[in-house]
Amino acid sequence: MEFPDEEWAEVSPEAREVVSLMLQKNPNRRPSACNLLTHPWIKQRVGSPEVHSLSKATLTRLKSFKVGGKMRQAALQLITSQFIETSKVAEIREVFLELDADKDGRLSRAELAAGLALHKLGSQEIVDHIMEMCDADNSGTIEFTEFLMGALSWEQVDQKTLEAAFGAFDLDKDGRISAKELKFMLEDEEEVAEDHIWDDLLREGDTDKDGTVPPI
Repeated sequence: MEFPDEEWAEVSPEAREVVSLMLQKNPNRRPSACNLLTHPWIKQRVGSPEVHSLSKATLTRLKSFKVGGKMRQAALQLITSQFIETSKVAEIREVFLELDADKDGRLSRAELAAGLALHKLGSQEIVDHIMEMCDADNSGTIEFTEFLMGALSWEQVDQKTLEAAFGAFDLDKDGRISAKELKFMLEDEEEVAEDHIWDDLLREGDTDKDGTVPPI
């Protein structure tokens, strides 16, 4: 495997070896997460006080995360991408960067499995669950915004943040969210959906059945 100097100049040979092992295409040659934990580079990092340890609390939240319906997913993505405090994002980013062994900005299934195994938090079922819940675009990897959505402690998201997210959808500022507003905010220019899709999506949050989503 090649490691261009521009991106990998400061990465040690031992770390590159771990990445190469994790990215083996042949599953018979690819080590398991448990075997990776015995590699000297990983063992050294676990024992080093200078290296940020993975947050068990963050990974535990990932284990229990359930995205719910598509409307909830859209709301969560908006909140995490625009309205969460910088300090909370920075803390979770540290965990993400620890997991992202090849530093490509995405977590592969192997990287996620290795990180969970390191803290004895992961089984194959848990890895599958996290991938299913967090991989919103079905790319086969988890990007940081997707990771953030699953790793946040939603109990700590304040009312002001929720109201700001609601206001972003409420384009005409009438205190309700319509199917038309959902369509404007969420529709992909390259993949136009039929109107009934937005009506179906709206029903997930339409608690009083009046054709709009009420305020928080």
